[in-house]
Amino acid sequence: MPFPGIPPHAVGSRIVVPHQPWIPSPPTTTAQSLNSLPLELASFALDPSINSRDRYFEPDRTQSRADMMDGGQEFRQSRRRWGKFGIVRRLRHLFDPSTNGSDHRSTAPSSSNTNSIDSRRYGRNANLVVDGNDGVRYDDQLSRTIRRNPIPPEAWKEYGYWARPYIRGVGVVRNATPRPPTSDLPIDPVQVFRSLRGPNDSPHPERWIPNLQHPSLPRRPSLWSKPPHPPISSSTTHPPPWECQLNPYLSHTPQGTPCITFDIGQPPYATFFSTTQNLIPLMEGDFAQPATYPFVSLMCISGVADDCANPWPWPIRVHNRRGVTIRDVFDRIYENFREFLQREEYDGMMERRKRLVEERYFKRIKEERRRPRWSGDDEVEGAVSPRDGLTRVDYMLDRTMFRGLEPHPSKDGTWIMFLGTY
Repeated sequence: MPFPGIPPHAVGSRIVVPHQPWIPSPPTTTAQSLNSLPLELASFALDPSINSRDRYFEPDRTQSRADMMDGGQEFRQSRRRWGKFGIVRRLRHLFDPSTNGSDHRSTAPSSSNTNSIDSRRYGRNANLVVDGNDGVRYDDQLSRTIRRNPIPPEAWKEYGYWARPYIRGVGVVRNATPRPPTSDLPIDPVQVFRSLRGPNDSPHPERWIPNLQHPSLPRRPSLWSKPPHPPISSSTTHPPPWECQLNPYLSHTPQGTPCITFDIGQPPYATFFSTTQNLIPLMEGDFAQPATYPFVSLMCISGVADDCANPWPWPIRVHNRRGVTIRDVFDRIYENFREFLQREEYDGMMERRKRLVEERYFKRIKEERRRPRWSGDDEVEGAVSPRDGLTRVDYMLDRTMFRGLEPHPSKDGTWIMFLGTY
C-alpha cells in the first residue's frame, strides 16, 4: 500500500509477488490529479470553458470590463481579496486594453537578458510569447493542447513499476535495461524467478533478465513504447520542450513547497518527499520514470531563473539514447554544480558577490565537517574533504533547492531551471 502523503505519481511500496497477477494502478481521482499538478495547471483543468490565457495565468483575478465599470459585488469581493494589486491590475486593463488584463511583469524579457527571469512572473506566464518587435502576444496552440490533456499520474507510476519492479524477497531489479545477447532458446519466467534466490535463500537481483514478460510483472505503458527521437542538432531536441509534458517531479512549482526536496549540493539519492510526516526517500522506480512525454534522448538546461549571469556559463546537457529519466536529470544537475569555480569565473564577479560566495563556502565546509557522511562515502565524519574549494553550488548561495524546469522563454529548444531557498 502507498505511504501516506506521497504524491499520486510516486511508486510507493508496491511489490511483485510471483505467481500472483499484477493489477494496474487504478485511475487517479480528480482531486488527486489536481494536487499532483502545479497551481496553474490545476486551475487550468478546473474550468475548461474560460479563456485559455486566463485559465493558465490567473483565473481568480480575471475581471471583465463591464464588471469593473459597474462596480458589482464580484469586483468588490475581488478587491477585498487581492487588495491594491487587484485594483491596479484592473485599472490598467480598463484604460489600456492592449494589456488584456495581464500583469505588466508578464511581458517576455529582452534578448539581452533572457536568463534573468523572475520565478513568479515566468512561472505564472510560461505560455506567453512576444512576437517580434511589435509586442503581439500569442499562445502556442500545441502547448495548450498538451496542457489540456495532462498525462495521468498513474501512467508515470506504471512506468516506474515496469522499469524497476520490486520482487518480494529479492529487491529491486533492473527491467528497463537492454537485454544482453542470449541463445535462441525461449526464456522460462518461472526459472528466472527461481534463479533470484541462492542456495542459502540469499537474494540475487543481478540474475534478472530485462524486459521479461509475465502475468506477475507490470507491463510497459504504451505511452513510452517507442524509442525517443534522436536529437536534431547539438542544441535542440525533437520534439522541442514546448511540445513535451514534464514529469511531475520536474514540473516548476512557482508557489508553495515542491512535492520533493532535492538539494543540488547533495547526492540525488538524498532526495525525499516533502509532503510526508516521516522522511521517505524516492524509490528506484521514481528515479526510473521518464523525464518527459514523449521520450527525448537529450535535454539541455541553458539557464537559471533570476540569475544575473548572461549567458549562463554552465549549461547542463542530459543525454540518454534510451530516453532521459528522472535519475539522469538529477545526476547531471548534481555533477554540474559540484565542479570547481575557475579562476577567471571568480575574478569576473563583483566584490560583493565574491564575499557572499566565500561566506557560503565556509558555511558549507563547516556543515560538511559536522554532518555525518552518507552511507558508502569514502570520507569519515569530521574529515576534511579533498574537494575543499569554491564550487558552483557556492555561487548559488542559499538558492540550492530544486523547484522545477520550464521551456526556456527564448524558444531555443532548451530548458530553464528554477531554484529557491526551500
